[in-house]
Amino acid sequence: MNQQAVNAVLSVDRAFLFIFGVSAAILVLITLATVYFVIRYSRQRHPVPADFDHNLLAEIIWTVIPTLLVLAMFFYGWQSFSALRGMPEGALEVKVLARQWSWSFEYAGGRRSPELYVPVGRPVRLAITSADVIHGFYVPAFRVKMDAVPGLTTQAWLRADQPGDYDIYCSVYCGLEHAKMLSRVRAVNPEDFERWLTQEPDLMEGAKIAQREGCLGCHSTDGSLLVGPSFKGLFGHQTTVLDQGRPVEVRVDAEFVRQVLADPTRRPTQGFPPVMPAYPHLTPEQTAALVEYLKSLGHEEHQP
Repeated sequence: MNQQAVNAVLSVDRAFLFIFGVSAAILVLITLATVYFVIRYSRQRHPVPADFDHNLLAEIIWTVIPTLLVLAMFFYGWQSFSALRGMPEGALEVKVLARQWSWSFEYAGGRRSPELYVPVGRPVRLAITSADVIHGFYVPAFRVKMDAVPGLTTQAWLRADQPGDYDIYCSVYCGLEHAKMLSRVRAVNPEDFERWLTQEPDLMEGAKIAQREGCLGCHSTDGSLLVGPSFKGLFGHQTTVLDQGRPVEVRVDAEFVRQVLADPTRRPTQGFPPVMPAYPHLTPEQTAALVEYLKSLGHEEHQP
C-alpha cells in the first residue's frame, strides 16, 4: 500500500478496508453455505425436498444485518468524502492547468512549474482546469483524483506530512500520448519551498518558457520523437510542412517559429498530428527567448 502522505489518506483507506473486509467475509460465508447445502441437502440424501416458510428469525437477521452493514459503509464513506472535499483554511493556492499532454502549476505571484512543489505540513488547495479536452488529475499516494474540465474549475486539496516525490498521472484517456502525461508532487521542507518560490530556476529563459507552456510534453530535447518533432537539432534545418494539403520544404528559422506559435494549424508538420495549440499570449521577447533556446539545442542532423 502507498505511503501515508496526507491526513485524508487514513479516512479513505479505512473506508476501503472496511468495505473490502465485509465483502470478503460475505463471499466466504456464502461459499461455505453453498457447499454445505449442496452436500447436506443433496437429492441422494433428500429425494423429497423439504418446504420451509414463515421463519421470523431468519427474516429479521437478513433484514437487520445488511442494513447495519450498509449504514456502516455509508458512515466510513462519508468520513472519507468529507476529508477529501473539506477545504482547510490557510491553504496554499495553486492553479493546475492540464493540456495535451502535460501539466502546468501556477503559484501566487505568477511562478509556474511543470511539477507541483508543496511545503511539508501545509495544506495545498488545487484549482484544476483544462486547456483542451477532459483530463484527470490523479495522485495515488494522496488518494486524490479529480477531473480537469475545459471551461470549468474543479477543486481538490492535499497535504504532505513528509518530504518526498509522488507521481501524478492523467486518469482520463485524452489522446495519443495519454500514457506519457506524467508529472510529480515534490514535497519539500517549508524553508526550501520558500527559497524555490522566490528564486528563479537555474534555466535559460527559453527553457523556462518551454516548460511553463507545456512544450516539452510533446517535443523532446534528446532526439526522441513524441507527439511532435524533437527540438534537438531542429533549428536551422529543413522540415516538411503541409501547405493546403501539399508537402512543402521550409527552413526552421526565427520567422518560422513565430508563425507556428501564432497559428500552428496553418502549416502543420508532415507526419505529426495537428494538435498543437496556438500561443498568442507570448510576447515578442518570450518568442525570441524560445528561438534562442532552440538554437542552443544544437544543429545536429534533423529528426523528421
